[in-house]
Amino acid sequence: MLKDCSKIIIFDFWQTIAVTKVALFSSIIQKINPKISLNNFIDKIFTSSIYCSDTETELLLPVFFKKLGLSDEDIDYVWSLWQKAAFSATLLSGAKELILKLKKQNSFKLCLLSNVDRYGYENFAEKAFLEANFDYLFLSYQQGLVKPDNRCWQNICNHFRVTHEDVLMIGDSVDHDIAPACRSIIKGVLVGSGQQVNRADYYVDKLSVKDMEPILHDWLNNCRS
Repeated sequence: MLKDCSKIIIFDFWQTIAVTKVALFSSIIQKINPKISLNNFIDKIFTSSIYCSDTETELLLPVFFKKLGLSDEDIDYVWSLWQKAAFSATLLSGAKELILKLKKQNSFKLCLLSNVDRYGYENFAEKAFLEANFDYLFLSYQQGLVKPDNRCWQNICNHFRVTHEDVLMIGDSVDHDIAPACRSIIKGVLVGSGQQVNRADYYVDKLSVKDMEPILHDWLNNCRS
């Protein structure tokens, strides 16, 4: 890997470096109304207090879903799915190897930027790995901000005292990761979606040291020019 002056690499969490065995939002929509748009539901729940407050998820979740007309029985079902999703979540091996490699290199500062609720993060089995290897955790439930709000990236730049040109964003969503980073003049690496590839500066099928090495070379060369 390269040795260079300190740069900031921001990683998205879900579907970028970590996955869960439960298709949480899709399963919830099947319970609520299969005709609901998945993207619209995701936008709605991300901007709710579930993801923007450090209050216990178990207290916030019934309030949100009662507004959508769910019965107490259905809410209990959703909560059981939520717990299964949290406890089955794991880091992807290629992403884990990449993070360790970058951390050892000591030329980059690593940041985790995630739309995540309190329960989902606190019960993530490999939370200790995240806290040991990321220099900054920007978690929506702690910060009160969710992607794609541009203030997420601005706050991260302010935290590290760098310009946007010194930052690289890695994520699986064009709408929540790549496009808002681009609006902030931050280069983006799209991971694994296979769609709208032309909207990202770089693309990889999945994170690995091998696939990211040429991207980091190119990004750093562009930073110097």
